[in-house]
Amino acid sequence: MSKKKKNQPRYFRKETYTPEEVLPKVRLDIGPKVGMKHRVDFDGNGINMASHRLQLFATKGLVCVNCGLVGTFFAKERHFSQEGSCFHFNLYGICGDGKEVLMTKDHIKPKSKGGKDHIDNYQVMCECCNASKAHTEGSDKTVGKVLRHELLAWRSTLKHFQGEAEGLPGLERKIELATELLKLVQGEEPEKV
Repeated sequence: MSKKKKNQPRYFRKETYTPEEVLPKVRLDIGPKVGMKHRVDFDGNGINMASHRLQLFATKGLVCVNCGLVGTFFAKERHFSQEGSCFHFNLYGICGDGKEVLMTKDHIKPKSKGGKDHIDNYQVMCECCNASKAHTEGSDKTVGKVLRHELLAWRSTLKHFQGEAEGLPGLERKIELATELLKLVQGEEPEKV
C-alpha cells in the first residue's frame, strides 16, 4: 500500500447529496453497532444510516457550535487508504473563502476525561474549530489557520445579513473589522482597525 502524499485528498468522492435527501433516512431508533446492518442504498452503495455522526446531524443540526459554519451538503466518500471499504457520508460546509470544510462529531466531554460515546455528549463542530479545541496550545501555524477560518466564517455570516443592515446597528463596521483582522492573520498590512 502506498503512503498518502501531503496534498492528496483523504477521501475518494463519488457523489454529493443535499441534507434533504440524506437526513430523513437516518435511523434514530438504533445504535451504531446494530446500525451496520441498517444500510440504505444511495445510487448503488449501501450507506450505514445509523452512525452516531448522522444521528447527531439529524437531531442537533448542521451548524458548528463554535463559529456558526453551516453544513450544506453530504458527500458519499471512502478513505483513499482503505480501497474496497464501504462508502459513508461526510457533511461539508463552505467557508467564506469558498473552501470546503468537513463538519465533525465532537465530544463535549472528551473521551480521555471520561466522556461517553452518546448523543448527549456530542456537538457539531467544523474540522477547524474541532482542531483548535483539541490543540489549545498548538503551534502558531495551527492557531493562525483556525483563527483565519473563524474570521472568514464570521465575516461570511455577517455579510449574509448585510441586506438587513437597518435592523442590525453596526453591522457594516463589524464586516470592516472582520476584513481587517483577516488581513492581520494573513500577514497583510491592515488599512484601519
